Amino acid sequence: MEDPESWSYALLGLNPDDVLLSSVLNPVETSYAEPEAIAHVALELVVHRRLPQARYRTEWPGAKQARAAASDFRRTAFGVPPLGRGWGRRSRRGRACS
Repeated sequence: MEDPESWSYALLGLNPDDVLLSSVLNPVETSYAEPEAIAHVALELVVHRRLPQARYRTEWPGAKQARAAASDFRRTAFGVPPLGRGWGRRSRRGRACS
C-alpha cells in the first residue's frame, strides 16, 4: 500500500477519470518539499518521461507552519479549538476579533 502522505503522480488517459499508471515519486523524500524540487521532478516527468536520479530531502521553510495549520484544521473538524497562533487574537481595544 502506498503512503498517503507522500508525493505521487498519475498518467491519465483521454478521459481524466482514466488513470493508466499511478506511482509514488520516490525522489521526493519529504511531504513538505521545496517547490523548486517538485518543479524539477515534474519537468523530468513531462519532458523526459522519467524520474530524476537525484533525491530531494530538504523541507520547504514553511513546513512547520503548514503542519500546524493542518493540525488546527483537523482539530476544528472534530469540534476542538485550534492550538495555532492568530486564532482569537485581540483588537487594540481588547475585544476579540472575528
